Amino acid sequence: MDQVCFCGLKTVIKKSGTIENPDRLFNACPRCRKGSHCNHFRWVEDDEYKGLDGAKGDVKTDAEIESDVVVLNHNLSWRMMSLEAEVKALRMQLYFGLIVVIVVVMIMFMFFSAK
Repeated sequence: MDQVCFCGLKTVIKKSGTIENPDRLFNACPRCRKGSHCNHFRWVEDDEYKGLDGAKGDVKTDAEIESDVVVLNHNLSWRMMSLEAEVKALRMQLYFGLIVVIVVVMIMFMFFSAK
């Protein structure tokens, strides 16, 4: 069963490196080493681990998650840049349209006031 940490993210399964619990599996926040204050921690029970044997393709290592984060950050950066360029182009169109309206109003004012 998928665990969710306090950040709302799907937890990752890590392996303990302590003397007290060598190689024991636990669920943790995927941001735990990135300064997250989530501090989610829960030991994986033996019966839960048996269920993971058939789903090894679904369990990602820290390196795979890091790779996914890098790809997502790259995609997000690219999308942000394209949206910023689109906003800039729309802003320029708005300014141009506003100038055209002002010029037309001035011409109409001059035309009708001359009579």
